[in-house]
Amino acid sequence: MGQSHLEDAVPSSKPAIAELAPLSALRAEYESGSGSFIKQIDFLKAQGYEGIRRSRGDGDCFYRCLSPQNPFSLRGRER
Repeated sequence: MGQSHLEDAVPSSKPAIAELAPLSALRAEYESGSGSFIKQIDFLKAQGYEGIRRSRGDGDCFYRCLSPQNPFSLRGRER
C-alpha cells in the first residue's frame, strides 16, 4: 500500500506523514502550557533527537508512524 493510495482512501488537507519538523516547533506549541512537557521536550533534545514527524490522526496513525521508523533507525546506524 503506497502513500498515494492512503491519501486517496482518506482525503485530507494534511499529509499522511509530514516532513521532519524541529523540536523547537513542538516546544513553541507548549510554551504557555505545561512545564512538564517543556522539560520532556528539552530532555529529548539533550538526548540527540532533532525533530518530530506528525501523522494524520485518522485511526491508522499508529501503524503509519511505526512502520517507516524502522528504516529511519537503520539508516542512522550505518555510521
